[in-house]
Amino acid sequence: MHIVRDRAAGTVALTQQRYAEDVLVRYEMAAAKPLSTPITEQLKRAESTTGYVFLLFDGSVSWQSRLQHSVATSTVEAEYMAASAAAREAIWLRKLMSDLGVNVFGATVLLGNNQGAQALARNPLHSGSQP
Repeated sequence: MHIVRDRAAGTVALTQQRYAEDVLVRYEMAAAKPLSTPITEQLKRAESTTGYVFLLFDGSVSWQSRLQHSVATSTVEAEYMAASAAAREAIWLRKLMSDLGVNVFGATVLLGNNQGAQALARNPLHSGSQP
């Protein structure tokens, strides 16, 4: 994996060109000719983009940004599913830090920008927790 960071533009680019080339060699397809497969500009994706980032001492330690492929009946449900994925990652990161001998104090704060998803998360009938 090759990582290029452009501080001026505030971007990070990742490429797996070397890995792709190794796979082509392994399966004896290194001589294959690449073919562009353009997508019609008129087509629009129905999926929305969701994601999260975890910071530790002002540095990113884990992040995800992807198209929401699961079927959601509303934006609220899609945002709730993304928040659920972030919560699972938070639990895993806390366990990892504990396993590494790092004392984790206090609660992990999850911030979201969808009031409906936040209300859904606080609803004990929906989350399955007992009041």
